[in-house]
Amino acid sequence: MTAEGKIKQCSIVLTRDCNLRCTFCYVKSAGYVADNRIEYDDLKSIVNFCCEAKVKYIFFTGGEPLTYPHLPEILQYIKTRRHPITTAVATNGVLLSNMELCRMLIDSGLGYVDVSMKGRNRKEWCEMTGYDGTEKQHQAIRNLASLPIEFTCSMVITPENVHSFFAKLSKSLMIMVQSSSRSHSSSTTIMPGTKI
Repeated sequence: MTAEGKIKQCSIVLTRDCNLRCTFCYVKSAGYVADNRIEYDDLKSIVNFCCEAKVKYIFFTGGEPLTYPHLPEILQYIKTRRHPITTAVATNGVLLSNMELCRMLIDSGLGYVDVSMKGRNRKEWCEMTGYDGTEKQHQAIRNLASLPIEFTCSMVITPENVHSFFAKLSKSLMIMVQSSSRSHSSSTTIMPGTKI
């Protein structure tokens, strides 16, 4: 048995399957294989170990973890364990455009979502993924914002998008600094909802 507090987080790759084909993804070189996923009984064994080890967080990744057929089931299983574990998922968010799925995952015990943004506009999104999922991802974010769950949005910076990203960020920061100096404020904060 592991001493309490030694392992804080366990990251589990549920599947190598994905509904996107991102140019930067490690799964691209490993191969997208729909049936290359962790067996449910093995996953339960990992969860049991995490409970024994007093792990605080289990972070599900992939591929696209929302394509894993037993995700609601394992979330419910974790919820029944004596040791409380916060569950999180890293997703492209496309499938969360379905409000019913959002609610089902939250009801099953999902505690946190990280939505991986794929570009600052539709063109970048399509170039990065080979698919136009911008509206579905935006709907997913609106869905999550209306529900009782914590979530963040992150973005992978690549050689293809770094210049446009920093040009836009730089412009936004300059506007904020100018606005701050007019109000005699000495700090700048980027708030949720700030367009970058």
